[in-house]
Amino acid sequence: MAEYVVIAVELSEDLAEFSRLLWQQKLRHRIVVQEDKQLLLVASEQDAQQVALAYKSLQEGPLQWPESKPLSSSKPAPSPWRCFLRLPVTLIFIVLSVLGYLLVRFDAQLGLAAELTFFTVVREGASYNLILSKQELWRVLTPIFLHFSLLHVVFNTLWLWDLGRRVEYIQGSTKLLGLILLVALGSNLAQAMVAGAAIFGGMSGVIYGLLGYGWLWSVLVPHKSMHIPNAIVVFMLVWLVLCLMGFTRLLGLGEVANAAHVGGLLMGLLIAGAAAFIDRRSNSSKP
Repeated sequence: MAEYVVIAVELSEDLAEFSRLLWQQKLRHRIVVQEDKQLLLVASEQDAQQVALAYKSLQEGPLQWPESKPLSSSKPAPSPWRCFLRLPVTLIFIVLSVLGYLLVRFDAQLGLAAELTFFTVVREGASYNLILSKQELWRVLTPIFLHFSLLHVVFNTLWLWDLGRRVEYIQGSTKLLGLILLVALGSNLAQAMVAGAAIFGGMSGVIYGLLGYGWLWSVLVPHKSMHIPNAIVVFMLVWLVLCLMGFTRLLGLGEVANAAHVGGLLMGLLIAGAAAFIDRRSNSSKP
């Protein structure tokens, strides 16, 4: 999501009161420090014009809110089509996850669903064996779409919506797509290497990859932060530890692809570190 720099002022200027007034008017914004300046950013051109007029008015005397344009709170809710245009990758992967759950739900004999598993299912009478195929390369990615319970798919799609859209808003659809594919590759390979020949699936590894990426990126590049609340980070890490300790088995929730979770998290952190390094190098090379 593009952001508009409305004002850039010295660090000595206190913008707290002006920010409070903006929030009273439901004008969404954020203030970041970049080098020796404070930057006030908003998400739309209309908001930028309104905030700029308000700041100019404040400099000249008592603040007078411009009346020529409606406040942000009066904007109509975005249509589903506009939401899709802004978040296509997030929404497409949510839909594919739901379809993956329905496929597993109504394909108990592992017919079509077996084409999406990491290991190829070879039937031998009433039993079957799992082998690693070197030709069907799509299998290193497609297990992320398979979900084995309603709770599984609901949990993953909610987190995908929360974390995926943060990345897509700030960095765009292409980067989110690349991030998901790289994390899916790493998390699925990690699970296959640790667990061996088994049927596994789910978007959880990708979720942890998005968490690690968004958190570390925000730490290393704070002026382009994705604003992942600390409570989310703590909750997800605590849940990861509980899963590693076998807590889900005690609750009767079955086995969890722990290697995919850890692998996804490490992949997200690694990609974030590399992306932040590239971002800094590109900024330092600009005149």
